[in-house]
Amino acid sequence: MSSGDSRKMLEDLSFDVWMARVEDVLKTTIGFGSADLPEWGWLLAWDAGMAPARAAAKAAAQAGLSPSER
Repeated sequence: MSSGDSRKMLEDLSFDVWMARVEDVLKTTIGFGSADLPEWGWLLAWDAGMAPARAAAKAAAQAGLSPSER
């Protein structure tokens, strides 16, 4: 899959579906959901076409959390 294909796939995700994927990544990697983290620009990240996993990683890092801190 080319980067253009993955970008198109992300553009087709509604915010709710995108956020559900973010929640899955967060709960799998750090054991918390987005409601447990400080405010973060979820809507801005979705609008910019950021991948859910990247957004989750950035938000967790901003909160000072890493997968090893579960």
